[in-house]
Amino acid sequence: MQREACHRILFAAVASILTIIYSVYFFQDQARWYRLWYYTPAAATAGAVVFSRIREFRRGWRAWLIDLTIVVICLLRPLTGEPPVSGHALFSIYALLTTHDRVSQILSVFLLGVTCYAKIVLWHGDETLWSGLLLGFLAGMICKRVTAKLLVK
Repeated sequence: MQREACHRILFAAVASILTIIYSVYFFQDQARWYRLWYYTPAAATAGAVVFSRIREFRRGWRAWLIDLTIVVICLLRPLTGEPPVSGHALFSIYALLTTHDRVSQILSVFLLGVTCYAKIVLWHGDETLWSGLLLGFLAGMICKRVTAKLLVK
């Protein structure tokens, strides 16, 4: 168990380092700083969740389809500005509800805190927060139900 936690932390660290390198290399000033403090926690959480998903390979195709849908929505947001949901809020709640390890859950809570602080305090109530939280909650509950049915069979 301790070894798996170390591997999750390693995946989180690698994802964070890659995000830091990307931010420093391609951006300057405020754009760089924004990516460092806002995207790095998301990358760390994603790294830990990816390791968790690798360990939970036999989750069933429906759960994997939900995961893929969440990933696509979260990646579309910074690339296109659509859909009007916060990818960070969506991913943090979804990861919190669907992972079973402490490392992923702690990182998800941290990401959720950063996201709520940014959207409520810094950006004065960014409306995409609430839709992201709701969609993340709904997707997480659906995924939990799908995986619970798989375990019962």
